[in-house]
Amino acid sequence: MAYTATANPNRRISHGMGVVPELIINKQRSVGSGWQTYSASLGRSAFLSLNSTVAVNTSFTNIWGISDPTTMDFGVDETNLLTNGATQISYLFATKANISKVGSYTGNG
Repeated sequence: MAYTATANPNRRISHGMGVVPELIINKQRSVGSGWQTYSASLGRSAFLSLNSTVAVNTSFTNIWGISDPTTMDFGVDETNLLTNGATQISYLFATKANISKVGSYTGNG
C-alpha cells in the first residue's frame, strides 16, 4: 500500500486487512532510504533495517506510533525517519487461517 508522509508524530494508516499485521516493511519511494521493518515480536519501539547490519534498531522511541497495529490500521512516527511529502510503500503481512502464516526461524549457526 502507498501513502504520503505528513510529518505527523502519531500517524495512523488504514490497511483494511481485517487482521492485525505482524510484519510491516516500510520504504520511502521518492528518495534513497532504508527499509524500516516492524515485527510484532519486537514491538513499537524497535525496528529492523533490511539494508543494515544492525540487528535491531532501538534508536527511536515509538517509531511505529504510540499504539499497536490493529485490525484496521497501523501507526508510524513520521517525524523520525520519513521525509514530509515523500511517498511511502508498505508491505503488510499477518497470519490468517488457510491463507498465510507469519512466524520465526532460529538457525543453528
